Amino acid sequence: MLKGIRSRLTFANVISLVALFVALGGSAYAVTQIDRNSVKSKHIAPNEAKGVDIDEATLKQVPAAADADTLDGSDSAAYQAIGSDD
Repeated sequence: MLKGIRSRLTFANVISLVALFVALGGSAYAVTQIDRNSVKSKHIAPNEAKGVDIDEATLKQVPAAADADTLDGSDSAAYQAIGSDD
């Protein structure tokens, strides 16, 4: 039995299992030791904010999207929808 396991035991398998247990251990530590919502906006590096940290009302229009409400200057009603018989 051990001979069969030993023949399939490679360096890559051992290292991947060690990495798996290290990752699981780190996640388990984070779940049990770090308080919920303990990371605030002041702890986030510039240009790294995502999701709930962003107040969409404070965002401005991207300059390249200034013409995004129209298609080549025409309203979208001027174009036929895909699959439409009109």
